Amino acid sequence: MKLIFECPRLLSKDLELQIGNIQQSFNLYHKITKDEVNDIFKAFPYLYCCDLLKVNQFMGQFRKYRFTKE
Repeated sequence: MKLIFECPRLLSKDLELQIGNIQQSFNLYHKITKDEVNDIFKAFPYLYCCDLLKVNQFMGQFRKYRFTKE
């Protein structure tokens, strides 16, 4: 409930679709699995409310500078 008050957009988004898109982006750009993405986002779930275009741009910048999960 606390998260809903902190980030009301969690209710207005199609979260299932958004979560799937973000997981796919992380896997596409950096081969990070769905479970690993879920672990990251458990601590900061408002990231699921971010615009997918911005998330992809962010992931592209990490790829540009050779970010890896190891």
